[in-house]
Amino acid sequence: MLFYKAGKGRRIIQFKLFCFTLALLGANTSEAGLTELIKKLNTDTLTWRVHVVDKQGVAIPAATVWRLIPDDRDQLNVDLMRRMVRRYASDADFIKKDIHPNLLVDYANKEGVLIDTENMTYHKKSDVTTIYAVIKRGYVPTVFSDTAHKNSTQDVRIVLEPDTKTQVDAQMLQFDLIRASAYIPAATGAEIMQEDRRQILLRAHQQLRDLALILEQGHQDDKASAAYYNLAYLPSVDVIRKEDGTETIIGYTNGYTSQKPQRKADLSKATEMNRSNPNIFLGAFERKLDVSSKNRSQFSSAERKNYIEYTENLIQQYGDRIWPIIVRSVIYHYQAEGLYGEACNAIKRAYIFEPTYQSDSQWTNLIHLLNKEAKRADYKGPECTITI
Repeated sequence: MLFYKAGKGRRIIQFKLFCFTLALLGANTSEAGLTELIKKLNTDTLTWRVHVVDKQGVAIPAATVWRLIPDDRDQLNVDLMRRMVRRYASDADFIKKDIHPNLLVDYANKEGVLIDTENMTYHKKSDVTTIYAVIKRGYVPTVFSDTAHKNSTQDVRIVLEPDTKTQVDAQMLQFDLIRASAYIPAATGAEIMQEDRRQILLRAHQQLRDLALILEQGHQDDKASAAYYNLAYLPSVDVIRKEDGTETIIGYTNGYTSQKPQRKADLSKATEMNRSNPNIFLGAFERKLDVSSKNRSQFSSAERKNYIEYTENLIQQYGDRIWPIIVRSVIYHYQAEGLYGEACNAIKRAYIFEPTYQSDSQWTNLIHLLNKEAKRADYKGPECTITI
């Protein structure tokens, strides 16, 4: 994801024209050559500028902003966003992209503003619809939809209503501010790997770790779990230390990776401390089984059966609150155990639970591969079918 500050739209257009001019100077000027150049250089973008305010127009800092950008599937719509908010808004501290592959998760800054620019060349239509959900402690989650032309700025103002039924914890408001500070957009792609950005992220990491420790020592397990979980995902500018003590920036990590020991330890801590989120329970269960670092194909038969039993119990107990990726996860394990009828039922259940999690062709292919393997295993039961 590339980021730009507010007001950069004109610079983007100027940069395109500059690149186009340079290309023309050294290119084959035949009609076919020019057409190909135009295709390559005509990159469409869209800038989002979202202002989150209360009824009096006062900025609400550090709100969570979910976005969906519908593609050619009509199912990616306001109803889907409302469904995700109804199911998962209470778990927003733990949501990255787990609940839907098309979901973008961002955070408004301390002034209540989110600014983001993305390449929209893939989007077939000239008008781009964005569906928003804004979630903030002490306010009712709000779903909002707006449409803008490519190569423009979608400037929206989203008003949140106070939620008088909930109490707001001052420490978790501080958590929101710390987290949001780590996701402030950079002016350019190169800026994310500069020393200034590194210092911002180092401060955010230290502040969030300090808060996590305070929450842990205060036996506020779920809140500490949220802090450690976000530490595992918080962006960082990566360095190597030379023999003379100097450091050189070598990369930028945006999200969780098991290759980073500290991130792995923070995620483990988050799963161990959580007392209320069933989706995080599963991570703790995997660690208890000692399979958290395994690829699913490496599970033993006993491990698969334990995983199936535990996950099915979670689905039965918590229903809509379970993430679609977890509802889908048992499919493979049923199939690997040769339980093709159960695998078929699991696919149907996952489709009914959230049909938009995959495209229709992906669901059909999942059924096809199951039937192909069942036939190869000489399975005597009926062929799996699904109505899409």
